[in-house]
Amino acid sequence: GLDEAAIADRLKRCVTATAGASGVLLLHVAARCGWLTCVHMLLHELGADIDARSAHGCSALIMAAEEGNLGVVQELANLSADVNVETTGSGTTALHQASRYGHEDVVSVLLSHGADPTKRLRDGRTPLYLSAHAGYESIIQLLLDHIGEGRAEGEARAAVLKQYVDLPREEGEDEGTTPLMQAATYGHTEALQLLIESRASVDLQSADGDTALLLACADGHEQPAKMLLQANALMDQRGANGQTVLMTACRYGHLSLVRLLLALGAKADDTDHSDTDALSHLCEYEQEDDDEMLALLLNAKQHAPKIDAVRSSDGSTPLHIAADTEHDEATRQLLKAKADPNRARKVDGFTPMMIACSNG
Repeated sequence: GLDEAAIADRLKRCVTATAGASGVLLLHVAARCGWLTCVHMLLHELGADIDARSAHGCSALIMAAEEGNLGVVQELANLSADVNVETTGSGTTALHQASRYGHEDVVSVLLSHGADPTKRLRDGRTPLYLSAHAGYESIIQLLLDHIGEGRAEGEARAAVLKQYVDLPREEGEDEGTTPLMQAATYGHTEALQLLIESRASVDLQSADGDTALLLACADGHEQPAKMLLQANALMDQRGANGQTVLMTACRYGHLSLVRLLLALGAKADDTDHSDTDALSHLCEYEQEDDDEMLALLLNAKQHAPKIDAVRSSDGSTPLHIAADTEHDEATRQLLKAKADPNRARKVDGFTPMMIACSNG
């Protein structure tokens, strides 16, 4: 049989053995699975390297934080594991993972052991951005409190917080979006309120030209839209294609937002870069509550849409568009409002009446 020294030697080789090309060690597996006793033994009795990393640069602490294994995170942090180590590809830290997956207690432990909340992924996202995306308001509060820790109340602290809360994503499909935009997009009202109170800029634009208000209106989030407007978000600020928040609400069929925006003075006769107004956007797509939204636009007390104005490069009016798309409710209401069914379109001479007849 094996003597004690040989057994010890084999155990030590197990500690440093990796799972193929992934470079995952036994300590990593134990940390990810939350096996605290095993982690303790590997570190205290078998000499495992606490900061050993996988092929992708992932440490035991990062893996434990991702899974929310609080006991393991505490053990590793107490033994001075590197709380700010980053993965080689994305630049992910333990704090990023805990913030992304909503592990509030883990976030608290990491911050208390020196985790840096300002560290950014390679694409620019901060732990705050990730928690705002998911709506973890308690984690957002922890991160904001930590950033302001040790700073006196007042303008100096506010300036530090503002700089932090406005850090955007710098690459990817949401390039240029901020934590505030993420909270608005997904309707996370509590998260949104915390960010507004921290003086997040409400009128910044993403790489696609979107503001937090445009994103809230696109997804039909009435309460977030109200909160942003109360925080003085500009209602007439336009997106990359010149679209207004009213056009956006009409395009996606959000009746409550159309009603709100018109009540606050949104201009129904504004046009985007393709000379399309809110009425034309509404005529293009049949949606629930079309009848009420059309009535609201057509009866707008100020800046009402021009019924027979040309609203596309081919010379179409809203009635042409409604006839083209066989949008019966829009056609009915436009005719009731005295839209001209015999106006010729410049590109082909077709009238709304001719289009309707050709569609059967």
